[in-house]
Amino acid sequence: MRDGLLSANFSSFAGNQFTARRSLAPPGNDWENPLVRCGIALAGANHALQITNALAEDGLITGLEASLLNLQGTELVVLSACDSGTGEIKIGEGVMSLRRAFRIAGAETVLASHWKVSDKATSQSMTEFMRRWRAGEPRVKAWREGQLALLHSEQFSNPYFWAAFTLTGQWR
Repeated sequence: MRDGLLSANFSSFAGNQFTARRSLAPPGNDWENPLVRCGIALAGANHALQITNALAEDGLITGLEASLLNLQGTELVVLSACDSGTGEIKIGEGVMSLRRAFRIAGAETVLASHWKVSDKATSQSMTEFMRRWRAGEPRVKAWREGQLALLHSEQFSNPYFWAAFTLTGQWR
């Protein structure tokens, strides 16, 4: 693995299912940080709603928790789970998502998907991307070539397969 690479290939979640116990709003206030409505489910997450101790590890990392990580010096975060780049649009704030949370935490670049992705197509494009990036190509060029490899393939030429991911942040 290349230094400075954080990769998460886990299920992402969105919606209100996990937000009740994570709200940072004062009692009686309707405001809620939109970064608590996005996250990644890790090992143990299927038992998250049964945990009553606020300090216990629940297997979930919200966008808010991710934004508090110290990722200075991390070149790339890859969120290859389905819908990992989607989030809530806030007027004047933009899209509050995992992608944004990892950028706030200091990651130079985040690669995330915007819809349910094909495992086989994702594997093929990520393999090509990593091969090229490790060989010294700039991230944006390496990712573009990975997408073009899918575009020119017989099986994955439809944009559904090669356009699901976007690279955000530093492209060098």
